Amino acid sequence: MLTSFDRRAAAVLVPVALAVRVAVAWAPIEWLLRRVLGDDPFYYFTIARHLAAGHGFTFDGVEPTNGFHPLWLLIITPVLGVVRDPTLAVHVVLTIAACIDVAALFLLHRLLRESGVRSAIAAAAAALYALSPLVLSNAGPINGLETALNLALTVAFLTEYRRSLTATAAPGAAAGVRLGVWSGLLFLTRTDNVILLLCCHVWLLWRALRRGGGRRAHPAASIATAAIIAAPWLAWSWARFGSPVQVSGLAVAHVTRELAASATWLSVATKLLHNLATLASYVPIYRVNERSFVAAAAGNAIIVAALAAGTVLCYRGDAAEGRRAFVGRLAPWAAPVVASGLFIATHTLRAVELRGWYYSASVPVAALVLALAADYVAGCIATAPAATRRLLSGAAAIVVAVVLASSLRVGAGRRCGEVDGYAMIARINQTPHVYARLASWNAGLFGYFYERGEVVNLDGLVNNAAYAAILTRSVGAYAARRDVDYLLDAAGAIELAKPYWDGGRPVTLPPPAMDNAAGRECRSLVLVPLH
Repeated sequence: MLTSFDRRAAAVLVPVALAVRVAVAWAPIEWLLRRVLGDDPFYYFTIARHLAAGHGFTFDGVEPTNGFHPLWLLIITPVLGVVRDPTLAVHVVLTIAACIDVAALFLLHRLLRESGVRSAIAAAAAALYALSPLVLSNAGPINGLETALNLALTVAFLTEYRRSLTATAAPGAAAGVRLGVWSGLLFLTRTDNVILLLCCHVWLLWRALRRGGGRRAHPAASIATAAIIAAPWLAWSWARFGSPVQVSGLAVAHVTRELAASATWLSVATKLLHNLATLASYVPIYRVNERSFVAAAAGNAIIVAALAAGTVLCYRGDAAEGRRAFVGRLAPWAAPVVASGLFIATHTLRAVELRGWYYSASVPVAALVLALAADYVAGCIATAPAATRRLLSGAAAIVVAVVLASSLRVGAGRRCGEVDGYAMIARINQTPHVYARLASWNAGLFGYFYERGEVVNLDGLVNNAAYAAILTRSVGAYAARRDVDYLLDAAGAIELAKPYWDGGRPVTLPPPAMDNAAGRECRSLVLVPLH
């Protein structure tokens, strides 16, 4: 039950969060490219532009692809169809993401209160989300990808899932349909959410089979509804490309597995720790340092370690009834926590190095568990003398404020990001003699901003034909079939492509026709002729 304090907190935090996110969304494009926008969102923008123009699901206007998550693409396609100016379209899309993320904040605050988290702790967690330095990173909700949508729909799904688990009466088919709708939409937002959905539905089904009494109708209705929503995408992808899995997932896993061909159990364990550290550096604060993963996760480690220590001490000193109540509040989140671990382990075994936005479905789960722990510690402290309560509360507030301020400073700092690529493609657009078909391993930004022809994606993320060429190590022959005139990319990316160029034989490319040596800030970019 929301109190007047909850409503006042939401009335303050929602507009503050919206103002912060809209300010980021409308920041100058070079600022966004340095801090917020990576290469991947421009794949979405370019495919949406072609879809809106009637060319179908394609990045370069020629090759069809399933290398995207469908729901976000369908949401932004009208924007790319109506707004012709490429920079303005980016700002509008990011504004949509900003609004969706504010909805995620509102839903998270409500879910915390429904889960029994006291008003002050729920408001503090919501405030931390509202001011999160994640907003200033390409792992955050304003990164142009499906991240904000995934956050919002994950919280909506978890809310309905919790209600199903904690309902006093057996939830019926109508509640199952509601859960199924959120499940289907969550799958279409990021298809690797299937791990979370499977874990939660297996738990619901197992409970229903154990308890009986008409409870089976609920998980059955949910699974059926989700399947109906997901079926068109899966059927199209399978019929058109022979696989329900996006080519982006297949291509990344294939290339990274080849790079780690001599993987040992030690290297797999190291990668698993690396992927876990990536999650640790984003929840709940973001990162307070860019130098290493250990330093990046240090701020969160302080907060989580303090919460863990406080929780253990309170649990040891608590009565049996209090312990049971705390465990009972954590119990609904066992399946989502297991799902988060399986998600990281699965991608690790596929040899994928997870990036920050991959974890967007795990962020609400982590926030819930941490908020419940904080609430339990707060309840324990409530019995202490007033002076002790003030001391501990003040110390906690100071630590969080210092870590948050440090993280905001890192987030707002000057970085390179994609600004080198943006400057390079702008220069090519202004060069009179270059009017050609380009190709690139990392083609998102180039394809979106190139004004004078096509950009062919070669790494297979949004080009199923290029992925087939990678598998057969015939990327060079594929580039010839597509009449590619120039390769444009970071010098290291072009070197990475060479093993796939001509059956693995040594490849010598012509010297660059253009490079960014004079104006580069971080990355060496080259334009290499193929004719």
